[in-house]
Amino acid sequence: MSEDPSGDEPKEIQLSRVAVYAELTDSFRAVSSTRSSPVFLVGGQDGRPILVPFAELNFIEQATEDDDEETMLSIVLTFENLAYLVESLAGDFLGNCNALSAVSSGDLKPPADRVTYSLEKLRGAQASLAQCIGLLETLQSTLEQSASPRPRRRLRPKF
Repeated sequence: MSEDPSGDEPKEIQLSRVAVYAELTDSFRAVSSTRSSPVFLVGGQDGRPILVPFAELNFIEQATEDDDEETMLSIVLTFENLAYLVESLAGDFLGNCNALSAVSSGDLKPPADRVTYSLEKLRGAQASLAQCIGLLETLQSTLEQSASPRPRRRLRPKF
């Protein structure tokens, strides 16, 4: 499970069971948890050493409590590529939310508990992203300050 930014233990939420009548059920999979670990390497740029941050990202599935966890996907991405992935997924999810909203305006509605669960997960993501933005803005400010030329001190002759 991804880490809760509040430090609280994750709540186990039981969603209502639904029956689905479609061929999609043969290819359906659910991510039960994610794991992400930072990987830091030393690289070079313009003849000087630099820190190159990566993140190992794992999507885990566990069909039932009795089953062993199975890694669905394991990849290593640069930090900026992971940021792109988060942005892209959020944009894609926005499109899905727009479609759900439009389709739900008719007689068929999704189960309320599943909408509530989605809202809780998105609010958690929003809180985590706000913290990430704060950390990266602080780092960016530090980098900009260290990159700007420092004023030269005048040397005073000693008598």
